[in-house]
Amino acid sequence: MDLYLSGGNGSVEEPLQLQSTSLLASTWNMTLFSTVNHPATGLDYYLASFPAASTFSLDHVPVTDNTIYYARIVGDGGTSNYARIHVHRPGGSFPIRAVEVKVSLQRGAGLLYACQHDCAARFMRPLAFMMPPGMKP
Repeated sequence: MDLYLSGGNGSVEEPLQLQSTSLLASTWNMTLFSTVNHPATGLDYYLASFPAASTFSLDHVPVTDNTIYYARIVGDGGTSNYARIHVHRPGGSFPIRAVEVKVSLQRGAGLLYACQHDCAARFMRPLAFMMPPGMKP
């Protein structure tokens, strides 16, 4: 994943941000964050539908405690994977801040959401049913 957590430079404090590494060097892959995020205490936040592709337009987002961010990671060759990123700030203050980051990265390119095993079994149905010649439905 091509992203980094920024919180200042040397002795200059700045607000925490998740940023695309492409902001550091144009040769690095682009990560785009969605304009949609959700307050949550963990990654297991229920989501009725994944944010629309058109919402992935930000190259950085400010970090808020206990928030899920959605990212589109553009890999080599232009393939994209999506991720849910949960950020928790358990404590501390500049220059010593603690930050926990948990990531759920989709293995399949272009897959907008994860489907658990029971969900996958429900949707794995044949695309067509074959009948012997001469039989009518």
